[in-house]
Parts: sequence; structure tokens; C-alpha cells
Amino acid sequence: MDSSIAPSSAGKRGRNSSVILTDRLCEKRVAKRTKLYDRKCPGLYVSITTAGVATFSYKFTDRQTGKQRTGWLGVYNPETFTVEDARSRVYGLKGLGTEAITETFRDQKATKARRGNTVAEIIEERIEWMKTPVRKQRRRDAAPAGGLGKHGEPSAPLPRCAAW
Repeated sequence: MDSSIAPSSAGKRGRNSSVILTDRLCEKRVAKRTKLYDRKCPGLYVSITTAGVATFSYKFTDRQTGKQRTGWLGVYNPETFTVEDARSRVYGLKGLGTEAITETFRDQKATKARRGNTVAEIIEERIEWMKTPVRKQRRRDAAPAGGLGKHGEPSAPLPRCAAW
């Protein structure tokens, strides 16, 4: 029995048909990335990748701008985050109102950005990495790395930036 989901082929971008999402659907394997919209909870959909990762998202319209927005809810996990958890989260967000939903996802995005490394931290890590010694040839006609130098002494490791 084939346990893969075949998306509908109504043109290049298949029609977004809604189904009643179940945990079993989230665990199925797919041939290519598929979005399945929930019939019970409008706006909720799960995106299933070929690797088998199912991600829940909520699509809504921002009343201030009139644009469609998508908010990330979480990754499916049978023990921690199921279809029912995603539905209850969407119902909770709908109860807050559109402006609160937009603000919630904006805060979520800002928090995610704050968790990442700052530019200064990345530069500092790069500088430390560049200082680590590495064995490389000084010139084409020099002895091989780790071998004997011009005068018979062993060649010493050079810092990365000096080894170029």
C-alpha cells in the first residue's frame, strides 16, 4: 500500500483543496512539498516537505494593509504539537482579533531576529578562526607543508591569513 500523498494537479499551482487535517496525514510521506488546508479551521494549513517535516501555519488578511499574511505556528510532533494543538492556537488567535494576530506574529519575528548572532559576534568568531594555525605552503617552490623548510628545519604552522 502506497502511503504517499499525491497533490491535485490542476495546473502549475494546484487548487488549494481543504481536507480535515489529521495526525495521520501529517505523518505521511510526499513526493514534493505539499500544502494541505484544514476544513475545520479556515486559515490553518500544514506544509509537508519531502523529508517528512510537517509545519503548521495560519493564513489571514491584515485589515490595516489589506494584504494576506502568514504566521508560523509550529512543527508537527506527535508528543508536543499535534493538529488539535494547532487548531486551538488558531482559534485563540482568532479570538484576539486581526490587529492582535498581526502584532503577535510581528513580535514572534522580532524575537527570532534577536536570538541570532549579532554582526559583532560573527566578526569576532571569524577573527578567532583566522588566527588558528594551519599548515600551508608559503610559496610554490617551498617544501611541502609539514616537511622541512629551506634550511632543513621543520616548517611551522602559519596563521590562516598569513598562509595565503
